[in-house]
Amino acid sequence: MLDLIPNEEQKNKPDPGYLAFLNKVWFAKSFFWALFTWLCIFSYLFFFIFLGQSLQKQLLWTVVSLPITYFGFIIWYPIVLWYYRKHIQNHWWALGDNSIFVHHGVLTSHLARIPYGRIQNLNTVQSFYEKIGRFYSIHIETAGGTTTPAEGRLHGIRIPEDVVKLISEKISLHKEKPLGDSVSEYSENISSKSVTDSDIKSLLTSINENLKEIKEILKK
Repeated sequence: MLDLIPNEEQKNKPDPGYLAFLNKVWFAKSFFWALFTWLCIFSYLFFFIFLGQSLQKQLLWTVVSLPITYFGFIIWYPIVLWYYRKHIQNHWWALGDNSIFVHHGVLTSHLARIPYGRIQNLNTVQSFYEKIGRFYSIHIETAGGTTTPAEGRLHGIRIPEDVVKLISEKISLHKEKPLGDSVSEYSENISSKSVTDSDIKSLLTSINENLKEIKEILKK
């Protein structure tokens, strides 16, 4: 039986401090990439244009290339910030009776329903930036899942042990029985039932009686 989509009270969202922490990380990363981009542009201009020109032109190109790069940073950073803020704000997970729900998406919405019986591993992951902020992510791996490393990811968790314990308790209650055991039990039940001669005679007698009734009906 499929679980109903959780209501707002059942949804678990990332820690409130996770988004504030990521704002600082995204600014630092964006500033770094803007600086790296400017260095690449400056190096290209220096080796292919600056060399052989006067010192005044070299200084002019250096001064011009720097604001152009950071003008792109000013435009690009708010877009990236908006996207990742929405990604975290739209992310939630919830424990149902038979499966765990994981929701994410910005431009599109994706809701994954993962049955407990298919879950194989719960991996606690901490990236370089998450280690600085003391946050964790939990990756849910399933049997026969997609080619991606994890079918579900829970982000912005402060105490992963509590979340893993809750999910593990659900898994232990809903663990699927192996197919081989079901087949062997079925074959044992079939073999344990012996058919006697009297059973066959009674079956044939009932068939004959039914045929006679059909013939009488056709004659009428």
